[in-house]
Amino acid sequence: PADLRRLAREAQAAGAVLVVRGLVRGSFQETLKAARQVFDEGSLGGVAIDPNVFRAFDIRATPTFIAAAGPVQPCARGLDCIPPAPPHDQLRGNVSLRAALRLLAAEGEAAPNVSAAAAQRLGD
Repeated sequence: PADLRRLAREAQAAGAVLVVRGLVRGSFQETLKAARQVFDEGSLGGVAIDPNVFRAFDIRATPTFIAAAGPVQPCARGLDCIPPAPPHDQLRGNVSLRAALRLLAAEGEAAPNVSAAAAQRLGD
């Protein structure tokens, strides 16, 4: 929980979002209860629930850091389709957001400017 709180705070400061795949046991109430056990008021603003992001970028393991040239657009068929991923760079592994942004800015090919700007907002 402490690592997730830190990551969510850093994401918010960087202008990024910590994305969660879906609801706990399919319930908004259960999800809110779980979120309150992990996040505090200073970190909850950097968190979003969006299964489309997981499908678009084919995320199968977390943490995965993504710098995208644009947002994931919703599918016309809702949750029954895989939305196209915008041009992006992706990094998997248990690293800090600061380290992930540095790597994506230095080695990214599709959106290194997005990573560099987020790193700058984070104070890097």
